[in-house]
Amino acid sequence: MNLNASSSCTIHTDKEIEYFCKDHKTVCCVKCFIIDHRSCSELVDLKTNAKSALEEDPRDVIEMLRRIEDFFMNHMQTNKNNIKRLETQTNETVSTIKNAREQVNKLFNVIEDYVEAKRRELYKEESIKLNDLNQECQSQLTAVQGSRQLLDAILRLGNETHVFLTARQIKTQLTNYREEIVKKYTAIESKEITLTLHDSLKTLMSLASDQLATVQTQINVDMLSLDGIFRTPILDSVIETKCFISDPTPLYRGSAWLCSDSILLSDYMNDKCCLYSPEYTHLTNYTLKDPLDVCFVGGDEVAVTTTKAKKIQFLTCTATITPTRSFTTRYYCDGIAALSDDKLVISGYNDSGNQNYYWSILTTQGKEEYYHEIDQKGKTDTYLAVNESKTRLYMSCYYTDTVYCFGLDGQLHFVYNTEKLKGPTGIGVDRDNYVYVTGCRSNNIHQLLPDGNLIQIITTGIPESPRTLTFDKSGTRFILTTQSDMRHKCHIYVLK
Repeated sequence: MNLNASSSCTIHTDKEIEYFCKDHKTVCCVKCFIIDHRSCSELVDLKTNAKSALEEDPRDVIEMLRRIEDFFMNHMQTNKNNIKRLETQTNETVSTIKNAREQVNKLFNVIEDYVEAKRRELYKEESIKLNDLNQECQSQLTAVQGSRQLLDAILRLGNETHVFLTARQIKTQLTNYREEIVKKYTAIESKEITLTLHDSLKTLMSLASDQLATVQTQINVDMLSLDGIFRTPILDSVIETKCFISDPTPLYRGSAWLCSDSILLSDYMNDKCCLYSPEYTHLTNYTLKDPLDVCFVGGDEVAVTTTKAKKIQFLTCTATITPTRSFTTRYYCDGIAALSDDKLVISGYNDSGNQNYYWSILTTQGKEEYYHEIDQKGKTDTYLAVNESKTRLYMSCYYTDTVYCFGLDGQLHFVYNTEKLKGPTGIGVDRDNYVYVTGCRSNNIHQLLPDGNLIQIITTGIPESPRTLTFDKSGTRFILTTQSDMRHKCHIYVLK
Protein backbone atom coordinates (compact mmCIF):
# COMPACT_ATOMS: atom_id res chain seq x y z
CA MET A 1 0.00 0.00 0.00
CA ASN A 2 1.60 3.26 -1.19
CA LEU A 3 0.95 5.98 1.39
CA ASN A 4 3.12 8.67 -0.21
CA ALA A 5 0.87 11.33 -1.72
CA SER A 6 2.59 13.77 -4.14
CA SER A 7 1.49 17.38 -4.68
CA SER A 8 3.43 17.75 -7.97
CA CYS A 9 1.84 17.34 -11.35
CA THR A 10 2.80 14.09 -13.03
CA ILE A 11 2.90 15.78 -16.47
CA HIS A 12 4.42 19.15 -15.60
CA THR A 13 6.65 18.12 -12.73
CA ASP A 14 7.76 21.69 -12.00
CA LYS A 15 4.18 22.69 -11.20
CA GLU A 16 2.04 21.88 -8.15
CA ILE A 17 -1.42 20.38 -8.42
CA GLU A 18 -4.02 23.10 -7.86
CA TYR A 19 -7.31 21.90 -9.36
CA PHE A 20 -9.57 18.89 -9.61
CA CYS A 21 -11.55 18.45 -12.85
CA LYS A 22 -14.89 16.79 -12.20
CA ASP A 23 -15.46 16.33 -15.95
CA HIS A 24 -12.29 14.26 -16.38
CA LYS A 25 -12.13 13.13 -12.73
CA THR A 26 -8.47 14.00 -12.40
CA VAL A 27 -6.19 16.51 -10.71
CA CYS A 28 -4.24 19.08 -12.73
CA CYS A 29 -1.84 22.03 -12.52
CA VAL A 30 -2.10 25.53 -14.07
CA LYS A 31 -0.50 24.38 -17.34
CA CYS A 32 -2.85 21.41 -17.56
CA PHE A 33 -5.76 23.80 -17.01
CA ILE A 34 -4.65 26.11 -19.84
CA ILE A 35 -3.92 23.28 -22.26
CA ASP A 36 -6.57 20.64 -21.54
CA HIS A 37 -9.28 21.96 -19.20
CA ARG A 38 -10.26 25.50 -20.31
CA SER A 39 -13.59 24.30 -21.63
CA CYS A 40 -14.40 22.03 -18.64
CA SER A 41 -17.54 23.01 -16.74
CA GLU A 42 -16.56 21.99 -13.16
CA LEU A 43 -13.09 22.75 -11.91
CA VAL A 44 -12.50 22.70 -8.13
CA ASP A 45 -9.81 24.77 -6.42
CA LEU A 46 -8.03 22.23 -4.18
CA LYS A 47 -6.42 24.78 -1.87
CA THR A 48 -9.75 26.30 -0.90
CA ASN A 49 -11.34 22.89 -0.25
CA ALA A 50 -8.26 21.52 1.51
CA LYS A 51 -8.38 24.29 4.13
CA SER A 52 -11.94 23.41 5.14
CA ALA A 53 -11.21 19.67 5.19
CA LEU A 54 -7.89 20.02 6.96
CA GLU A 55 -9.49 20.35 10.41
CA GLU A 56 -11.27 16.96 10.26
CA ASP A 57 -9.69 14.62 7.71
CA PRO A 58 -6.24 14.19 9.31
CA ARG A 59 -7.77 13.44 12.69
CA ASP A 60 -10.08 10.86 11.16
CA VAL A 61 -7.20 9.27 9.30
CA ILE A 62 -5.01 9.25 12.42
CA GLU A 63 -7.80 7.59 14.42
CA MET A 64 -8.32 5.04 11.65
CA LEU A 65 -4.59 4.28 11.55
CA ARG A 66 -4.53 3.98 15.32
CA ARG A 67 -7.33 1.41 15.27
CA ILE A 68 -5.59 -0.59 12.56
CA GLU A 69 -2.33 -0.36 14.48
CA ASP A 70 -4.07 -1.60 17.65
CA PHE A 71 -5.62 -4.45 15.67
CA PHE A 72 -2.26 -5.72 14.43
CA MET A 73 -0.57 -5.14 17.79
CA ASN A 74 -3.26 -7.16 19.56
CA HIS A 75 -2.97 -10.00 17.07
CA MET A 76 0.82 -9.99 17.31
CA GLN A 77 0.61 -10.13 21.11
CA THR A 78 -1.93 -12.96 20.94
CA ASN A 79 0.36 -14.91 18.61
CA LYS A 80 3.32 -14.33 20.94
CA ASN A 81 1.25 -15.52 23.90
CA ASN A 82 0.20 -18.63 21.99
CA ILE A 83 3.82 -19.38 21.06
CA LYS A 84 4.87 -18.99 24.69
CA ARG A 85 1.98 -21.13 25.89
CA LEU A 86 2.82 -23.78 23.29
CA GLU A 87 6.46 -23.81 24.41
CA THR A 88 5.46 -24.11 28.08
CA GLN A 89 2.98 -26.91 27.49
CA THR A 90 5.39 -28.76 25.19
CA ASN A 91 8.08 -28.63 27.88
CA GLU A 92 5.55 -29.80 30.46
CA THR A 93 4.53 -32.73 28.24
CA VAL A 94 8.15 -33.77 27.65
CA SER A 95 8.84 -33.48 31.38
CA THR A 96 5.75 -35.56 32.16
CA ILE A 97 6.89 -38.33 29.82
CA LYS A 98 10.42 -38.34 31.28
CA ASN A 99 9.13 -38.43 34.85
CA ALA A 100 6.67 -41.18 33.97
CA ARG A 101 9.42 -43.25 32.37
CA GLU A 102 11.57 -42.91 35.51
CA GLN A 103 8.65 -43.92 37.72
CA VAL A 104 7.82 -46.94 35.56
CA ASN A 105 11.49 -47.99 35.44
CA LYS A 106 11.72 -47.81 39.24
CA LEU A 107 8.53 -49.81 39.56
CA PHE A 108 9.74 -52.54 37.23
CA ASN A 109 13.08 -52.68 39.07
CA VAL A 110 11.11 -53.46 42.23
CA ILE A 111 9.08 -56.07 40.34
CA GLU A 112 12.25 -57.64 38.91
CA ASP A 113 13.91 -57.91 42.33
CA TYR A 114 10.74 -59.30 43.86
CA VAL A 115 10.25 -61.93 41.15
CA GLU A 116 13.88 -63.06 41.34
CA ALA A 117 13.76 -63.41 45.14
CA LYS A 118 10.45 -65.30 45.07
CA ARG A 119 11.61 -67.62 42.29
CA ARG A 120 14.84 -68.49 44.09
CA GLU A 121 12.99 -69.04 47.37
CA LEU A 122 10.50 -71.35 45.66
CA TYR A 123 13.33 -73.18 43.87
CA LYS A 124 15.09 -73.80 47.17
CA GLU A 125 11.92 -75.12 48.88
CA GLU A 126 11.00 -77.45 46.02
CA SER A 127 14.60 -78.70 45.61
CA ILE A 128 14.76 -79.75 49.28
CA LYS A 129 11.40 -81.57 48.97
CA LEU A 130 12.50 -83.42 45.83
CA ASN A 131 15.88 -84.45 47.35
CA ASP A 132 14.12 -85.81 50.45
CA LEU A 133 11.75 -87.70 48.16
CA ASN A 134 14.68 -89.22 46.27
CA GLN A 135 16.24 -90.44 49.53
CA GLU A 136 12.95 -92.08 50.50
CA CYS A 137 12.70 -93.72 47.09
CA GLN A 138 16.28 -94.97 47.41
CA SER A 139 15.49 -96.54 50.80
CA GLN A 140 12.42 -98.31 49.41
CA LEU A 141 14.39 -99.43 46.35
CA THR A 142 17.13 -100.96 48.58
CA ALA A 143 14.50 -102.93 50.52
CA VAL A 144 12.90 -104.25 47.33
CA GLN A 145 16.27 -105.22 45.86
CA GLY A 146 17.20 -107.07 49.13
CA SER A 147 13.99 -109.10 48.99
CA ARG A 148 14.66 -110.05 45.38
CA GLN A 149 18.27 -111.09 46.16
CA LEU A 150 17.05 -113.26 49.06
CA LEU A 151 14.54 -114.99 46.81
CA ASP A 152 17.20 -115.59 44.09
CA ALA A 153 19.58 -117.15 46.64
CA ILE A 154 16.91 -119.54 47.94
CA LEU A 155 16.00 -120.54 44.39
CA ARG A 156 19.60 -121.48 43.72
CA LEU A 157 19.64 -123.86 46.75
CA GLY A 158 16.75 -125.82 45.27
CA ASN A 159 14.89 -126.39 48.55
CA GLU A 160 11.33 -126.17 47.33
CA THR A 161 9.82 -125.90 50.80
CA HIS A 162 12.14 -123.04 51.75
CA VAL A 163 11.46 -121.31 48.42
CA PHE A 164 7.70 -121.64 48.88
CA LEU A 165 7.72 -120.24 52.39
CA THR A 166 10.03 -117.29 51.56
CA ALA A 167 8.09 -116.35 48.42
CA ARG A 168 4.82 -116.53 50.37
CA GLN A 169 6.23 -114.18 53.05
CA ILE A 170 7.50 -111.63 50.47
CA LYS A 171 4.21 -111.79 48.56
CA THR A 172 2.22 -111.14 51.73
CA GLN A 173 4.34 -108.09 52.51
CA LEU A 174 4.04 -106.75 48.94
CA THR A 175 0.30 -107.31 48.85
CA ASN A 176 -0.14 -105.10 51.89
CA TYR A 177 2.38 -102.45 50.76
CA ARG A 178 2.22 -102.46 46.96
CA GLU A 179 -1.04 -100.56 46.66
CA GLU A 180 0.17 -97.80 49.00
CA ILE A 181 3.50 -97.51 47.19
CA VAL A 182 1.96 -97.35 43.72
CA LYS A 183 -0.59 -94.73 44.78
CA LYS A 184 1.98 -92.56 46.56
CA TYR A 185 4.69 -92.54 43.95
CA THR A 186 2.35 -92.37 40.96
CA ALA A 187 0.95 -89.15 42.45
CA ILE A 188 4.46 -87.84 42.97
CA GLU A 189 5.46 -88.64 39.40
CA SER A 190 2.39 -86.87 37.93
CA LYS A 191 2.89 -83.73 40.06
CA GLU A 192 3.98 -80.71 37.98
CA ILE A 193 6.13 -78.18 39.83
CA THR A 194 5.01 -74.73 38.60
CA LEU A 195 6.37 -71.37 39.73
CA THR A 196 3.28 -69.14 39.93
CA LEU A 197 3.27 -65.38 40.56
CA HIS A 198 2.54 -64.48 44.14
CA ASP A 199 -0.49 -62.31 44.91
CA SER A 200 1.80 -59.47 45.94
CA LEU A 201 3.54 -59.68 42.60
CA LYS A 202 0.19 -59.50 40.86
CA THR A 203 -0.55 -56.38 42.91
CA LEU A 204 2.70 -54.81 41.77
CA MET A 205 1.90 -55.65 38.16
CA SER A 206 -1.51 -54.05 38.61
CA LEU A 207 0.14 -50.92 40.04
CA ALA A 208 2.46 -50.79 37.06
CA SER A 209 -0.49 -51.05 34.70
CA ASP A 210 -2.32 -48.27 36.58
CA GLN A 211 0.79 -46.11 36.46
CA LEU A 212 1.06 -46.54 32.69
CA ALA A 213 -2.63 -45.70 32.31
CA THR A 214 -2.14 -42.54 34.40
CA VAL A 215 0.80 -41.52 32.25
CA GLN A 216 -1.20 -42.12 29.07
CA THR A 217 -4.09 -40.03 30.43
CA GLN A 218 -1.73 -37.19 31.35
CA ILE A 219 -0.15 -37.30 27.89
CA ASN A 220 -3.61 -37.20 26.29
CA VAL A 221 -4.59 -34.21 28.45
CA ASP A 222 -1.38 -32.39 27.58
CA MET A 223 -1.88 -33.01 23.87
CA LEU A 224 -5.51 -31.92 24.16
CA SER A 225 -4.32 -28.74 25.88
CA LEU A 226 -1.89 -28.08 23.05
CA ASP A 227 -4.68 -28.57 20.54
CA GLY A 228 -6.93 -26.32 22.60
CA ILE A 229 -4.65 -23.32 22.05
CA PHE A 230 -5.76 -23.19 18.46
CA ARG A 231 -9.42 -23.99 19.13
CA THR A 232 -10.26 -20.48 20.30
CA PRO A 233 -13.77 -19.56 19.21
CA ILE A 234 -13.10 -17.44 16.14
CA LEU A 235 -15.62 -14.74 15.36
CA ASP A 236 -16.94 -15.56 11.89
CA SER A 237 -19.83 -13.16 12.29
CA VAL A 238 -21.27 -11.02 15.07
CA ILE A 239 -24.89 -10.12 14.58
CA GLU A 240 -26.31 -7.44 16.82
CA THR A 241 -29.98 -8.31 16.81
CA LYS A 242 -32.65 -5.67 17.06
CA CYS A 243 -33.74 -7.16 20.35
CA PHE A 244 -32.26 -4.48 22.58
CA ILE A 245 -34.62 -1.76 23.72
CA SER A 246 -33.41 1.70 24.71
CA ASP A 247 -36.29 2.50 27.05
CA PRO A 248 -36.92 0.47 29.10
CA THR A 249 -33.64 -1.46 28.96
CA PRO A 250 -33.89 -5.26 28.91
CA LEU A 251 -32.01 -7.66 31.15
CA TYR A 252 -31.48 -10.92 29.29
CA ARG A 253 -31.32 -13.67 31.93
CA GLY A 254 -31.72 -16.70 29.67
CA SER A 255 -31.52 -17.74 26.01
CA ALA A 256 -32.37 -20.79 23.94
CA TRP A 257 -32.05 -22.00 20.34
CA LEU A 258 -35.12 -23.66 18.86
CA CYS A 259 -35.18 -26.39 16.20
CA SER A 260 -36.21 -23.79 13.63
CA ASP A 261 -33.08 -21.73 14.50
CA SER A 262 -35.31 -19.13 16.12
CA ILE A 263 -34.10 -17.67 19.42
CA LEU A 264 -36.00 -17.07 22.65
CA LEU A 265 -34.63 -14.58 25.18
CA SER A 266 -36.01 -14.07 28.69
CA ASP A 267 -36.13 -10.38 29.69
CA TYR A 268 -36.18 -10.40 33.49
CA MET A 269 -36.38 -6.63 33.89
CA ASN A 270 -39.45 -6.19 31.70
CA ASP A 271 -41.28 -9.44 32.61
CA LYS A 272 -41.42 -10.95 29.15
CA CYS A 273 -39.93 -13.48 26.76
CA CYS A 274 -38.83 -12.25 23.32
CA LEU A 275 -38.88 -14.41 20.19
CA TYR A 276 -36.57 -13.74 17.21
CA SER A 277 -36.54 -15.31 13.77
CA PRO A 278 -33.58 -17.22 12.25
CA GLU A 279 -32.74 -13.89 10.58
CA TYR A 280 -32.62 -12.31 14.08
CA THR A 281 -35.62 -10.06 13.53
CA HIS A 282 -38.11 -9.56 16.36
CA LEU A 283 -41.28 -11.65 16.00
CA THR A 284 -43.27 -11.33 19.20
CA ASN A 285 -43.22 -11.10 23.01
CA TYR A 286 -44.95 -13.05 25.77
CA THR A 287 -45.62 -11.48 29.16
CA LEU A 288 -44.27 -13.64 32.02
CA LYS A 289 -43.60 -12.47 35.56
CA ASP A 290 -39.93 -12.69 36.67
CA PRO A 291 -38.59 -14.98 33.90
CA LEU A 292 -35.10 -16.31 34.57
CA ASP A 293 -33.35 -19.11 32.71
CA VAL A 294 -34.77 -20.84 29.64
CA CYS A 295 -33.98 -24.11 27.85
CA PHE A 296 -35.08 -25.86 24.68
CA VAL A 297 -37.09 -29.02 25.46
CA GLY A 298 -38.08 -30.40 22.06
CA GLY A 299 -40.05 -29.56 18.94
CA ASP A 300 -41.13 -25.93 19.35
CA GLU A 301 -41.27 -26.08 23.14
CA VAL A 302 -39.12 -24.33 25.75
CA ALA A 303 -39.19 -24.28 29.56
CA VAL A 304 -38.68 -21.09 31.59
CA THR A 305 -37.95 -20.75 35.31
CA THR A 306 -39.58 -17.94 37.29
CA THR A 307 -38.50 -16.60 40.68
CA LYS A 308 -41.22 -15.51 43.08
CA ALA A 309 -43.82 -17.97 41.84
CA LYS A 310 -41.28 -20.85 41.98
CA LYS A 311 -42.82 -22.05 38.74
CA ILE A 312 -41.60 -23.63 35.52
CA GLN A 313 -43.60 -22.39 32.53
CA PHE A 314 -43.65 -24.26 29.21
CA LEU A 315 -44.08 -22.22 26.02
CA THR A 316 -44.64 -23.25 22.42
CA CYS A 317 -42.80 -20.90 20.05
CA THR A 318 -43.74 -20.67 16.37
CA ALA A 319 -44.57 -17.30 14.87
CA THR A 320 -46.25 -16.61 18.21
CA ILE A 321 -45.63 -17.69 21.81
CA THR A 322 -48.30 -19.86 23.44
CA PRO A 323 -48.26 -21.12 27.05
CA THR A 324 -48.92 -24.86 27.26
CA ARG A 325 -48.52 -26.07 30.86
CA SER A 326 -46.66 -25.29 34.08
CA PHE A 327 -45.83 -26.73 37.48
CA THR A 328 -44.40 -25.37 40.72
CA THR A 329 -41.14 -26.42 42.34
CA ARG A 330 -40.75 -27.01 46.06
CA TYR A 331 -37.77 -24.62 46.35
CA TYR A 332 -36.50 -21.45 44.68
CA CYS A 333 -35.09 -22.29 41.25
CA ASP A 334 -33.28 -20.22 38.64
CA GLY A 335 -31.06 -22.44 36.43
CA ILE A 336 -32.54 -24.98 34.00
CA ALA A 337 -31.33 -27.41 31.30
CA ALA A 338 -32.97 -30.24 29.36
CA LEU A 339 -31.80 -33.84 29.70
CA SER A 340 -34.34 -35.21 27.20
CA ASP A 341 -37.80 -34.53 25.80
CA ASP A 342 -39.32 -35.55 29.14
CA LYS A 343 -36.64 -34.74 31.74
CA LEU A 344 -35.22 -31.47 33.07
CA VAL A 345 -32.58 -30.50 35.59
CA ILE A 346 -33.03 -27.34 37.67
CA SER A 347 -30.90 -25.53 40.27
CA GLY A 348 -31.39 -22.95 43.01
CA TYR A 349 -31.37 -22.91 46.80
CA ASN A 350 -33.48 -24.38 49.60
CA ASP A 351 -35.37 -21.23 50.57
CA SER A 352 -37.60 -22.98 53.09
CA GLY A 353 -34.94 -24.98 54.93
CA ASN A 354 -31.16 -24.96 55.33
CA GLN A 355 -30.55 -22.44 52.49
CA ASN A 356 -28.17 -24.88 50.75
CA TYR A 357 -27.65 -24.76 47.00
CA TYR A 358 -29.21 -27.69 45.16
CA TRP A 359 -29.91 -29.24 41.79
CA SER A 360 -32.58 -31.79 40.98
CA ILE A 361 -33.84 -33.91 38.10
CA LEU A 362 -37.55 -33.61 37.25
CA THR A 363 -39.88 -35.00 34.65
CA THR A 364 -41.58 -32.44 32.44
CA GLN A 365 -44.73 -33.22 34.44
CA GLY A 366 -43.06 -31.99 37.65
CA LYS A 367 -42.18 -35.29 39.35
CA GLU A 368 -38.85 -35.08 41.18
CA GLU A 369 -36.61 -38.10 40.44
CA TYR A 370 -33.35 -37.00 42.09
CA TYR A 371 -32.31 -34.26 44.51
CA HIS A 372 -28.76 -33.20 45.40
CA GLU A 373 -27.63 -30.47 47.80
CA ILE A 374 -24.32 -28.58 47.81
CA ASP A 375 -22.77 -27.37 51.04
CA GLN A 376 -23.03 -23.73 50.00
CA LYS A 377 -25.62 -21.43 51.51
CA GLY A 378 -27.36 -18.25 50.42
CA LYS A 379 -29.25 -16.79 47.52
CA THR A 380 -28.26 -18.18 44.15
CA ASP A 381 -27.87 -17.00 40.61
CA THR A 382 -27.03 -20.27 38.86
CA TYR A 383 -26.81 -21.42 35.25
CA LEU A 384 -26.76 -25.00 33.96
CA ALA A 385 -25.43 -26.92 30.96
CA VAL A 386 -25.12 -30.63 30.15
CA ASN A 387 -22.75 -32.41 27.78
CA GLU A 388 -23.96 -34.08 24.59
CA SER A 389 -24.09 -37.57 26.12
CA LYS A 390 -26.17 -36.21 29.05
CA THR A 391 -23.79 -37.72 31.61
CA ARG A 392 -22.33 -34.56 33.15
CA LEU A 393 -23.95 -31.47 34.62
CA TYR A 394 -22.10 -28.14 34.72
CA MET A 395 -23.33 -25.48 37.17
CA SER A 396 -22.02 -21.90 37.41
CA CYS A 397 -22.69 -19.87 40.57
CA TYR A 398 -22.54 -16.09 40.20
CA TYR A 399 -22.28 -15.17 43.89
CA THR A 400 -19.52 -17.66 44.77
CA ASP A 401 -17.45 -17.33 41.56
CA THR A 402 -17.50 -21.12 41.28
CA VAL A 403 -18.21 -23.74 38.61
CA TYR A 404 -19.22 -27.29 39.62
CA CYS A 405 -19.27 -30.45 37.52
CA PHE A 406 -21.42 -33.40 38.66
CA GLY A 407 -22.37 -36.79 37.34
CA LEU A 408 -26.11 -37.31 37.27
CA ASP A 409 -25.65 -39.71 40.20
CA GLY A 410 -24.41 -36.78 42.32
CA GLN A 411 -20.70 -37.59 42.07
CA LEU A 412 -18.63 -34.40 42.11
CA HIS A 413 -16.09 -34.47 39.26
CA PHE A 414 -14.45 -31.08 39.74
CA VAL A 415 -14.78 -27.57 41.19
CA TYR A 416 -13.36 -24.66 39.18
CA ASN A 417 -12.60 -21.48 41.09
CA THR A 418 -9.99 -18.86 40.25
CA GLU A 419 -9.32 -15.18 40.89
CA LYS A 420 -9.54 -14.61 37.13
CA LEU A 421 -13.20 -15.68 36.97
CA LYS A 422 -15.61 -13.19 38.54
CA GLY A 423 -19.37 -13.45 38.29
CA PRO A 424 -19.68 -16.71 36.29
CA THR A 425 -23.05 -16.72 34.59
CA GLY A 426 -23.50 -18.25 31.15
CA ILE A 427 -22.17 -21.78 30.66
CA GLY A 428 -22.19 -24.04 27.61
CA VAL A 429 -20.57 -27.12 26.06
CA ASP A 430 -19.32 -27.16 22.45
CA ARG A 431 -19.03 -29.98 19.87
CA ASP A 432 -15.74 -31.21 21.43
CA ASN A 433 -17.16 -31.20 24.98
CA TYR A 434 -15.07 -28.13 25.84
CA VAL A 435 -16.79 -26.04 28.52
CA TYR A 436 -17.23 -22.25 28.16
CA VAL A 437 -18.00 -20.05 31.18
CA THR A 438 -18.62 -16.29 30.97
CA GLY A 439 -17.14 -14.01 33.61
CA CYS A 440 -19.64 -11.15 33.81
CA ARG A 441 -17.53 -9.11 36.24
CA SER A 442 -14.11 -10.25 34.98
CA ASN A 443 -15.03 -9.49 31.31
CA ASN A 444 -13.78 -12.78 29.87
CA ILE A 445 -14.72 -16.30 28.84
CA HIS A 446 -12.94 -19.31 30.37
CA GLN A 447 -12.49 -22.34 28.10
CA LEU A 448 -12.09 -25.61 30.06
CA LEU A 449 -11.38 -29.24 29.24
CA PRO A 450 -14.12 -31.73 30.19
CA ASP A 451 -12.13 -32.55 33.36
CA GLY A 452 -12.04 -28.91 34.48
CA ASN A 453 -8.47 -28.04 33.48
CA LEU A 454 -8.14 -24.56 32.00
CA ILE A 455 -7.32 -24.30 28.29
CA GLN A 456 -7.32 -20.54 28.03
CA ILE A 457 -9.00 -17.32 29.13
CA ILE A 458 -10.51 -15.51 26.15
CA THR A 459 -10.58 -11.72 26.26
CA THR A 460 -9.96 -10.64 22.65
CA GLY A 461 -13.16 -10.00 20.68
CA ILE A 462 -15.42 -10.40 23.71
CA PRO A 463 -17.91 -7.57 24.37
CA GLU A 464 -18.07 -5.96 27.79
CA SER A 465 -19.80 -7.87 30.61
CA PRO A 466 -20.64 -11.16 28.85
CA ARG A 467 -23.63 -12.75 30.52
CA THR A 468 -25.65 -15.67 29.15
CA LEU A 469 -24.06 -18.20 26.79
CA THR A 470 -26.03 -20.92 25.00
CA PHE A 471 -24.82 -23.33 22.29
CA ASP A 472 -27.04 -24.67 19.54
CA LYS A 473 -27.52 -28.44 19.11
CA SER A 474 -24.54 -28.74 16.76
CA GLY A 475 -22.22 -27.16 19.32
CA THR A 476 -20.78 -24.82 16.68
CA ARG A 477 -22.68 -21.59 17.41
CA PHE A 478 -23.52 -19.82 20.61
CA ILE A 479 -25.65 -16.91 21.73
CA LEU A 480 -23.82 -14.41 23.90
CA THR A 481 -25.78 -11.68 25.65
CA THR A 482 -23.82 -8.74 27.02
CA GLN A 483 -24.41 -5.74 29.23
CA SER A 484 -22.83 -2.35 28.53
CA ASP A 485 -24.12 0.81 30.20
CA MET A 486 -27.31 -1.13 30.97
CA ARG A 487 -27.90 -1.79 27.28
CA HIS A 488 -28.10 -5.53 26.76
CA LYS A 489 -27.33 -6.93 23.34
CA CYS A 490 -27.33 -10.35 21.75
CA HIS A 491 -24.44 -11.60 19.61
CA ILE A 492 -24.08 -14.77 17.56
CA TYR A 493 -20.65 -16.43 17.54
CA VAL A 494 -19.70 -19.15 15.07
CA LEU A 495 -16.84 -21.55 15.82
CA LYS A 496 -14.51 -22.41 12.97
